[in-house]
Amino acid sequence: MVDSGLRYFTHEIDGAMYGAWYRIVTSTQIEVIGIGMLERGEYAGFSPESSAKSILENFVRLRARMGAPVPSLSALDPPTDEPEDMASVPQPQTTRQPRSRA
Repeated sequence: MVDSGLRYFTHEIDGAMYGAWYRIVTSTQIEVIGIGMLERGEYAGFSPESSAKSILENFVRLRARMGAPVPSLSALDPPTDEPEDMASVPQPQTTRQPRSRA
């Protein structure tokens, strides 16, 4: 039986942490899904996660050589500091229309 659910994993490459998902497609193949990538590869003889890490690493290194690096997880982290003055943060504008009675 093939389990096609997505599994998240992280992998450190050259001191930067990357993340992606993989899913088992067949009894010997996986798909790895990440920023700008969807790659299929074999995992026969290796664990699916180990193979997914290898596929991700090859993708990241290839993109770096091409001058189009993939952002690491630290580059994607949202800022943790809130603005000192919440008045400077734009607030969504909502307009309520009165309900008409039928």
